[in-house]
Amino acid sequence: MPTSNGGSNIFNEEERTLITLTDLSTKQVEVAAEVIEQLKRLFGETKPVEAVATVTAYNMVSRYLVALAI
Repeated sequence: MPTSNGGSNIFNEEERTLITLTDLSTKQVEVAAEVIEQLKRLFGETKPVEAVATVTAYNMVSRYLVALAI
């Protein structure tokens, strides 16, 4: 699974996976299938949907505000 924190041990596996989701969704828009599968393994079926919804909602707001120079 891609990591974006240089393999740091500061964060646990769950946190590292959520950071990876956030980084990929924010920077590349597409999230690798293995990241989603890892989220499902760690959190079950529902929590990954909530995590993706949260990340993408914040990304949408940020892009909306930048586009309108607010």
